[in-house]
Amino acid sequence: MNNKSQVLDESYQPIPNLYASGNASGPMFADTYPHHIAGVNTGRGLTFGYLLGRRLAGIEE
Repeated sequence: MNNKSQVLDESYQPIPNLYASGNASGPMFADTYPHHIAGVNTGRGLTFGYLLGRRLAGIEE
């Protein structure tokens, strides 16, 4: 994934119309997600989803 949330192919080129946000963009905790802290990753998902939505709507570059 690049800084515009575009998913990249094996050659690190953006795949047209394919974006990632939240855990799909790469887990913040890798293999050690703290299950005892419910919703700890929710803020990250909301924030990057919001920014991606603005970018796709043409509000933000």
